Amino acid sequence: MKTSFDPRRLDVAAFCRAEGQIEGDAPLSAFKRLAEGAEAESGSRAVNWRVQGESPLAPGGARLVRLHVVADADVDLTCQRCLEPMVASLQVDRWFRFVADEATAARLDETSDDDVLVMDRAFDLLSLIEDELLLEWPSVPRHPDCRPPNPNDRPLPSPEIDEKPPVPGSFAKLARLRSGNAG
Repeated sequence: MKTSFDPRRLDVAAFCRAEGQIEGDAPLSAFKRLAEGAEAESGSRAVNWRVQGESPLAPGGARLVRLHVVADADVDLTCQRCLEPMVASLQVDRWFRFVADEATAARLDETSDDDVLVMDRAFDLLSLIEDELLLEWPSVPRHPDCRPPNPNDRPLPSPEIDEKPPVPGSFAKLARLRSGNAG
């Protein structure tokens, strides 16, 4: 009998005992925090994810509860060096271990290779995936081979234009006073 698991309300212990596997893809817009930081063009892009549960026997005979999460998404951003559009690829490949309480999580988190989380019978897996992708977000988005704009590449003003810019309002009166045309 195949059991169906809801990624928005995942019973992590049951999923891992069953060595469950679920995968999916959803539009980037379904992940509100990811979509907020991306350019509007990202709306047509997707977040792809795959999760495998396992419950191996630990030393001492207890069963571990572990999830392997793999996810990726491409997001449209603006390069902070050249200010041109770019695509950033966000990729996650992590193991998570689930434990009964916060105290155990805090104790194991320092020594475990896995990220340690507290067990929940209604765990929001898609929020975890979004959190992990956000951690991969570049702090300063830029193209890998981008060079800063060269100020010497900007066109210089034409030398034959030697007009003074117009002076607005009461500054015009001051300018006339200064030039001796108080009229």
